[in-house]
Amino acid sequence: MARHRKHQRGQALIETSLVIGLLVLMVLGIIEFGYVFFALNMVTNAARDGSRAAAASQDRTGLCGAYNSTNTAVDSLVRAQLAGVVTVNTVTIDQCTVTSGSTTPVCSTVPASSCASFVPGQIPTIKVTVTGSIPYLFGLLGSSAFNFSRAVTFRDEIRPG
Repeated sequence: MARHRKHQRGQALIETSLVIGLLVLMVLGIIEFGYVFFALNMVTNAARDGSRAAAASQDRTGLCGAYNSTNTAVDSLVRAQLAGVVTVNTVTIDQCTVTSGSTTPVCSTVPASSCASFVPGQIPTIKVTVTGSIPYLFGLLGSSAFNFSRAVTFRDEIRPG
């Protein structure tokens, strides 16, 4: 009878260590997911702020109020908001138009040498796209970072529309 109890104590110890190990792994996974979700939310907000700044910017260098896609003010704004949290690879600024009745924007970088002509029924917009990577805290999935791309579009407040 005493021999049987010794085996049960060892079995309980092993079961407890397995459960604690799985519980720690699950908690680390939840923290990792929460961090990535938090960082992606920050990226979306930074892209929104950059898009809003570009759409309302009075500092237009192109003809007819065309936005200069090489403007560093929006790039600096987005990168400053994300410093220390994510690695930003690119911040792209495009001018887009959305035809009324459609939800899909047609985007392109408008060259400074040409005028984007006003077309009735089209809404001019500015789209800011941020791409980069979020480093994992614990690296449970084996890779070192989560790659992302987030885009936010605002109506261009300077051009006619």
